[in-house]
Formats: sequence, structure tokens, C-alpha cells
Amino acid sequence: MSEPLVKWIKTQDRWELHMRNRSVATVWMNGVWHTWDRDGNGGENSAEDTVAKAKVEAAASAIAQGFI
Repeated sequence: MSEPLVKWIKTQDRWELHMRNRSVATVWMNGVWHTWDRDGNGGENSAEDTVAKAKVEAAASAIAQGFI
């Protein structure tokens, strides 16, 4: 079975959305999220009421910006 192309990885203080071993979005445990382009520059950012909502919004934003 092969690795998924895009996956969430949990660290001690945040979730990182990885695509091909690079972060395209970060969600912190307070619901704040941020997206990252191929060069590590910031894209959109916002905050949600829950981490689950933040992960959905961050992933959608990364897709909309073409980072995924």
C-alpha cells in the first residue's frame, strides 16, 4: 500500500498538512491556521472555533491557492 499524496501530521502543538514531504498548511491547537507555498512563504490565514474546522478550511485554502 502506498503513502497518501496529502496527509495531516500531528506534532506536539500543531497539525501540518503535508504534500510530498512539505508543509502546505499549519493548524495550531487554538484553531488558527496558515497556508504555505512551495517556497515556504505564507498564503492565507484565519482562525476557526475548532481544530477540525480549521483543518477543513486550511486544506480548502491550500487547494484554492494551488498549493495542493
